[in-house]
Amino acid sequence: MSVIDLGKINWKSNLNSKYFDGKYMIPENSITPTSTDGGVQIITKNVDNFSYSDSISKLFDLTYDRSSFSRTMPLTIYAGIKYQLDPSLSISLTNRYLSLKDISYNSFSFTANYNINKKLSISSGYSVIGNSYINIPVAVMLRRDFGQIYLGTDNLVSLLVPSISDYAGISFGTCFYLFQKRDLNKSASDYLPFYKPRKIKKDKNNGRIIKAYPDS
Repeated sequence: MSVIDLGKINWKSNLNSKYFDGKYMIPENSITPTSTDGGVQIITKNVDNFSYSDSISKLFDLTYDRSSFSRTMPLTIYAGIKYQLDPSLSISLTNRYLSLKDISYNSFSFTANYNINKKLSISSGYSVIGNSYINIPVAVMLRRDFGQIYLGTDNLVSLLVPSISDYAGISFGTCFYLFQKRDLNKSASDYLPFYKPRKIKKDKNNGRIIKAYPDS
């Protein structure tokens, strides 16, 4: 479990806030008479070469406010649990809650991770993201001696059937191992991944060991 962005940020200097205050009168010859559609007023523009925003900076009075202020950070709470079914398969439950005025929402996911081999693994499952309930996350990770490469989507449905999807996202990542193990004699074993056999120097005449020292 983890909590991110707990607290607020205070601004006390280098402020430059602008407030627009004023009215803009639309020329009567540029619009059609107001009509209603189910109680909603509709104004239609009838002059194509007329722009309402040609000189918007001159239409309103600008008021500057340089007083100090603060803003609450979007508090995010993560909680998860993972269970290893066997050496190749594991399942995970993850919950994320984001709390901020007017946009607080909760997300939940249930995923399974399967190691196809020592180099390749795939993850998939089901997730609820806010008010979006049709989400199938899928991710693939490749592990090699130089590092790892990750590619995934938060919702496979958005790629296959966009019309029924409310959420879409694609993520990509990679990391590189700066310090790699070197084994010039033989491959490292699974239980001793960084072990390297000692070099043995023998007497040429009778085969006796006269010196043994680690290579690294």
